[in-house]
Amino acid sequence: MDMDEKVLFIEVQNVFSTKKLNISEESVAKQEDIDRWPYLSGVKLPAKLTSDHVAMLIGVDVPEALQPDEIIKSQQGGPYAVRNSGGR
Repeated sequence: MDMDEKVLFIEVQNVFSTKKLNISEESVAKQEDIDRWPYLSGVKLPAKLTSDHVAMLIGVDVPEALQPDEIIKSQQGGPYAVRNSGGR
């Protein structure tokens, strides 16, 4: 999976904005976190992903943005990965 793919536009109703989201650095996935799980070896994140890169939260009221295109299932209690069109 690669985050550098095509862009999809989805109309969203009832949007709220703020200058900054209160996201801690500990909450942001890092490549080293993903690399701990061999079955996620195809998942690649941008090299310097930080909490400043979080620009939008998408709720479950926008299902077309959250609909999975591809899923890598969890193994032995580890994390899973989801690729969707809304995340690009």
